Amino acid sequence: HGTPSPHFHEPTAFHAPPHPLRPLLGSHIPTHTSATQSRASKAMGPRTSEMLFVLLLEAIVILLYGLFVEYDSTTETDSTGTESEALLRDVYPLFQDVHVMVFIGFGFLMAFLRHYGRASVAYTLFVASFCFQWVILCRGFFSQLLGHSDERWHKIPIRMEAIVNADFGAAAVLISMGAVLGKVSAFQLILLGFVEVAFFALNEAILVEEMRVSDVGGSLVIHMFGAVYGVACTIVLQKLMNRLGSGSSERGVNRDREGPTYNSDLFSLIGAVFLFLYWPSFNGALAGNNGNARHRAITNTLLAITTSTIAVFIISPILNKGKFKMEHIQNATLAGAVAIGGAANMRVYPWAAMMVGLVAGAVSVLGFHLNEHIKEGSMRIFKWHDTCGVLFLHGVPGLLGGVVSAIFASMSSEADYGVYLYDGQFVNATRSAAGQAGFQLLAIVVTLVLAVVGGCLSAFVLYMARSSRGGRTGDISTAKTSHFSEFNDVDKTFFCYEDDVEKV
Repeated sequence: HGTPSPHFHEPTAFHAPPHPLRPLLGSHIPTHTSATQSRASKAMGPRTSEMLFVLLLEAIVILLYGLFVEYDSTTETDSTGTESEALLRDVYPLFQDVHVMVFIGFGFLMAFLRHYGRASVAYTLFVASFCFQWVILCRGFFSQLLGHSDERWHKIPIRMEAIVNADFGAAAVLISMGAVLGKVSAFQLILLGFVEVAFFALNEAILVEEMRVSDVGGSLVIHMFGAVYGVACTIVLQKLMNRLGSGSSERGVNRDREGPTYNSDLFSLIGAVFLFLYWPSFNGALAGNNGNARHRAITNTLLAITTSTIAVFIISPILNKGKFKMEHIQNATLAGAVAIGGAANMRVYPWAAMMVGLVAGAVSVLGFHLNEHIKEGSMRIFKWHDTCGVLFLHGVPGLLGGVVSAIFASMSSEADYGVYLYDGQFVNATRSAAGQAGFQLLAIVVTLVLAVVGGCLSAFVLYMARSSRGGRTGDISTAKTSHFSEFNDVDKTFFCYEDDVEKV
């Protein structure tokens, strides 16, 4: 009846996707057929040699476990089992919450990309599983290298705390993964995790073992480190790709390819809700065996994250012409929990925890609003592409958390904590409150330096891994080219399916 609507698509019509080289070669590129699509999928898929290399890495990890890892003494047959039972009772329920956050929360949070949802969740499972094992080895090595134990070198015992910290290390890698998501292959993500875990363990050992910094929720060690690491990696990787010639276009990112759909936004929101629900366990899991410290960590996190959520719902429509923006709700609502993490087990007081959440939520939502312009290329002074906006969910709130921990460390006294808790909080009984605050601020600088250095090194590793694939530009797309269509092509390459409901 009349002229069809421009938004109507004939259900029987099939339009072959444009060839990635058509802008260069024009009509010389033939139309895709099923045979050529099959060959392209085989060419772009993970090569056997790459997966064999991952198998080699896993074999090395298994060998190292056989040589240097053992059960903790509390699990031995001649042990009474009392301590082990206490750890299982007190820590394992919190570990389960953290585990759900890492493997479900982070995975689904990154599923907002319309043609990369399945890849986001599946790669989270793949990368986090590898990093979980690798973190235990790296943390055990650096903690003995920089620790103050009388027995310097011994086998690495696996305790409940080590398992929780393994999830924390995997979370840091997943945060970095959010900055490069869609621009690297699964093989390159494994390489990213392999290198980053070493820097993560080194940074944690310096801050915890040497500097005696208090960061129970990982504002610095996990969140700021992972975000800065990922952004540094994507900046350097983009510059390397520009030198190669694949990043010379000024046409900008294909926002239609990169953006979400209704369904992908819904899945991402579900991931955000999982993170919202379980974040108190994330900050409280290693808050100490004393119930007072863990109670403070859980309470402060709940107050901060609920306040940041309220702040986002207030500010988001102000920035978007009276409408809520789903990206803000999915991400910035969580900023309060990130910011309070460094001081979660301190006597922050309820009103102050709420103020931290309010500031973190406001800063984060403004950052995501700014990130939209950065990704579109309209702000020339910022030349990076942060796919998931990890800098403004984890980086800036993590930095705020470091400052908050320094402020409340400087205000602490034995009257607030008691002698036992005060010494346990800051470990070194000879250190004054002002001195502890200085170390908290110094930890920010150390974390930034190690994250930037590690991120740049990882970018070179990913670049070399990309170069070994025959000089193809499909696997790494930069922020200034139309190669972001690979968000679609990569997902279809690594996951076999005929129809994509999201595309309809």
